[in-house]
Amino acid sequence: MVLFRSLQLGRLLTGTTWLKAIIPTIMNPMGRMNDDNNDPLLKRHPNELMPSLEVQLFKENPNPDLSYMPSPRIFRTHVPYPMLPESVKNSACKIVYITRDPKDIYWKESTKRPEKILFLRYEDMKKDPKGQLRRLACFLGRPFEKEEEVDKVLWRCSLERLKNLEVNQHGADPWLGFEYKFYFRRGSVGDWKNNMSNEMKEKLDHITAMEFEGSGLGFGH
Repeated sequence: MVLFRSLQLGRLLTGTTWLKAIIPTIMNPMGRMNDDNNDPLLKRHPNELMPSLEVQLFKENPNPDLSYMPSPRIFRTHVPYPMLPESVKNSACKIVYITRDPKDIYWKESTKRPEKILFLRYEDMKKDPKGQLRRLACFLGRPFEKEEEVDKVLWRCSLERLKNLEVNQHGADPWLGFEYKFYFRRGSVGDWKNNMSNEMKEKLDHITAMEFEGSGLGFGH
């Protein structure tokens, strides 16, 4: 099982939709091939490819039957690490965590158990997409054999392609009610400059510097 967790402070977007497209594409053998007819992203929004644990599974039933889902099962969650059940922490389940503002225990746990938790930063994904994609694929036990496979996955899951797919321009998430088209924004690093003054930036930099002190985690974007 693969559990995908993201941090979203307020409406801070952290690349979650991007990763919700990438992970199923990596795990699906057809995702690396040139046959676009079998590309699930053409027919389903990334949210539909990765069900939410707390919203879609456990909200209605505390003991959902997952036997109908083929292995490996892929889910997403916003549950903090300390609140995850021990059955998840102690199982073979792998956790992928992505953030733009990393201030919680997933970072510390990923340094203790790198085979269990992969900690990704959106800025690193944008700066070195091929390197981070290879890192993610190896962590998931699906390493790439050819360079062409890396290129294919990156093209399939590129923001521009996802934004322009017909399936993502209409409809809404049946559980949350958000229109699918609103899940795709600029996808750029440093967009804070359009919404934040230098004074606000300096205050936030000061706070994050104190929060990160001694953690070994840097955040210099």
